[in-house]
Amino acid sequence: VKLQFKIGESLLSSCDPKELDEMIFAILDLLNPRATKLRSSNPKRMEIAKLNARAGSQAMRSSSFPIACWYIRRAISLLPPNRWEDQYYQDTLQMYTAGAIAESLGGDAEAMLWYADRVRQHGRNIMDKIPIFHMLMDWFLDQDRASESFDMGCRVMEYLGGSIPTQGLHVKGSTLTGLLKTKKMVNKYMSTTDVQELPIVTDAKELAVMTTLDKLGTAAYLQRKKLVPVIIFKGVRKTFKNGITPHAAPFLAAYGYAMTNHLGDFAMGKKCGEKALELLSKDKRVDVRARTKAIVYGVNLHFMTPMESVIGPLHESYLEGLQSGDFRNAMFSVALHLQALFACGKSLSLIEGSCRVAMKVFQDFKQPHFVGVLRGMWQGYLNLIGDHGNTTILTGSVMDQAQVFNNKKQQDEMSAAMARRLQMNLRRVQLNLAVFFGEFKHGADMAVECGDEILDKLRGQIASVTLQFDGAYCCYRMAQYLTSSATASSIGGMRRRYLKYATRAHKRIKDLVAKMNPNCRHYCALLDAEVAILNGSDPMVVTHHLDEALAFAAKDEMIHDQALILERYANFWRSQDEEFMTNFRIRAMNALTLYQKWGAHAKVSHLKKEWAHLLGAYLKGLPEVDQRSETMDMSVSSISDSYW
Repeated sequence: VKLQFKIGESLLSSCDPKELDEMIFAILDLLNPRATKLRSSNPKRMEIAKLNARAGSQAMRSSSFPIACWYIRRAISLLPPNRWEDQYYQDTLQMYTAGAIAESLGGDAEAMLWYADRVRQHGRNIMDKIPIFHMLMDWFLDQDRASESFDMGCRVMEYLGGSIPTQGLHVKGSTLTGLLKTKKMVNKYMSTTDVQELPIVTDAKELAVMTTLDKLGTAAYLQRKKLVPVIIFKGVRKTFKNGITPHAAPFLAAYGYAMTNHLGDFAMGKKCGEKALELLSKDKRVDVRARTKAIVYGVNLHFMTPMESVIGPLHESYLEGLQSGDFRNAMFSVALHLQALFACGKSLSLIEGSCRVAMKVFQDFKQPHFVGVLRGMWQGYLNLIGDHGNTTILTGSVMDQAQVFNNKKQQDEMSAAMARRLQMNLRRVQLNLAVFFGEFKHGADMAVECGDEILDKLRGQIASVTLQFDGAYCCYRMAQYLTSSATASSIGGMRRRYLKYATRAHKRIKDLVAKMNPNCRHYCALLDAEVAILNGSDPMVVTHHLDEALAFAAKDEMIHDQALILERYANFWRSQDEEFMTNFRIRAMNALTLYQKWGAHAKVSHLKKEWAHLLGAYLKGLPEVDQRSETMDMSVSSISDSYW
């Protein structure tokens, strides 16, 4: 042991400081066995403690949290008994703070709270305790305790000399005045100043305020959504008033989200999103990259750019979140990435493989909410592929929907808000399946009952546009059915409810198209066709809208939506005179071919049964698709590697 220690000392003294990070673990393997035998007053012992702390920080940057915890514990074990006195205070504070953060990321709540309590007990001022308060805010969020995270953030703001209004009238007043002030300031600086030319903030207190506001925004998003605009506006104004902080990019991105999703100002929303990305390109820090990209690409730019363009950045956002320990936004990015893959019509086998890999990651990093969300999405894809023979019932290989809707014990173990979010996520998936499997009454009833609530919970996510189309499509189809089947007053009331929802959702999609959203033009055209059918318009009008919808979907290579439009086209010709049966067969066979290519084998089987008496021998000519080779072509294995 003595010889090893001397070799370690020799390596340390001869090591170039620039190369120390590469050698540090090998050096500590030689020094640590004897370090605890050194006297507490021996300066070498403190030097080795600092080296262990440095190794722990390096391991955290590599997301090796168990290793980071081990080295930080070793560092703290080497501190002297009077560690909190002036001579050692700063080093001790940094080690205990790093220990709390590492244990939090590593999942040991008891150890994390032990470190945090020591810092709160011995910290000499609020600035020394701020990192612990921020870490606790994140931890509360990970435990689905957003209200406690929010309350702690409000107290921290008070300690720092600021405040957040929490009462009704104050919130409304602050939102309105904040909007007016912020719009004026943003318009002024965006037109006259390059954001990157703003000064860099170095004041520790101002940096702490901005970090607290950023974390408060996340807590409010989950618990007090009416306060989100207030927090965003405050953060943006502070950026333009005081200068650039690491949180300038996410605040600009969030302001862009507010402009796009709440005020309908797509031009300003896009401009703010692009400015946020420019700030990221100049900032080498990774701790806000996942959050910024998730906002920009997942809830903002997808309204204005081709859906294909957000797939890669959202995957990058996931990897950067893992690298920085921002698991919440890493998992959020994965969920958005899967939504984008589905919206683009990527192979179901590719999406299912991505779900399989993502689920292991979610479970490893103990993200129960995202595990629940992913199970619902994954089972929906499996239903289309043909798992367990279910259509809109989300019970199969990866989940049982009764565990979410009827399991009181599970609901008691999570907050009411989380349980409701999971239920609404399942309803969203079921509504989408109702469209593909033709269960229009089920879909229309869900849309009328909870469509607006689901849309509110999605808050501008990629799936929000699909949700509105799904609801409108099911409601229009049911309105058509009720128009032709009965005239009773109760039926008339149902028809009016369906039409009310469909008309409202259709108008929102039309507004998006008018604002140059390139991803929902086919939705709008298909819904226009449904209105034409409902109104008994000339078949030429209907086919014009269907041709337009098909052209838009084909241009964007949305294979699943092309198949859906062709299916609708086929059934429209089927409802016409016998002379149009050739048109029916052409569209029907094309729809089946595309559904099969997409990988929706359950849907193909469903249509074969429905159309068997009409297509007959034509079905024998349906080409078979080797899903295994398609999966390899789509590089599921390479995606899995990049996830890890």
